[in-house]
Amino acid sequence: MSDLLLSDGSVVYDMPLLAYVQGKLRFRQKEKTMSVVTGVTLISQCCDSSEKGIESLVRKLNEWIENDSVCGGGQLVRVDDHYGSTKHPECHVWGGGFDYLSWQEFICYAKSLPWRETVTIPDEESVILVVSPDQRVAEVHVLTEVGVSQSGDR
Repeated sequence: MSDLLLSDGSVVYDMPLLAYVQGKLRFRQKEKTMSVVTGVTLISQCCDSSEKGIESLVRKLNEWIENDSVCGGGQLVRVDDHYGSTKHPECHVWGGGFDYLSWQEFICYAKSLPWRETVTIPDEESVILVVSPDQRVAEVHVLTEVGVSQSGDR
């Protein structure tokens, strides 16, 4: 049995572990249960002139992931250098698998970043985020789409 003392002095007995994330208490599965993994893939169809700007936004995403106390960290890593065949893909790809990622909040944060302002030719270059939460249908978001906002509204 694991007890947890809360800031108000109350004690939670034999409950899933709690984590404090962005002003909210969230339940985290006990360590003995099966993990809940969310796959994240970010695809940027960009030329070299946009590369540094896109990489700076990927660093911001990684900082967000690192600060998500439920997830416990990790980072998106560049994977397009591992593609097969004789040619390099004409895009950059970052990916990662994260345990207990607050994926809906992650999507909102990703949409709030200035992707359109970062790419050189926004009409031709797009940044696509694919989030695959465990046991759910994957969500695809075009981050350079006109009208994408922090709330995801158009």
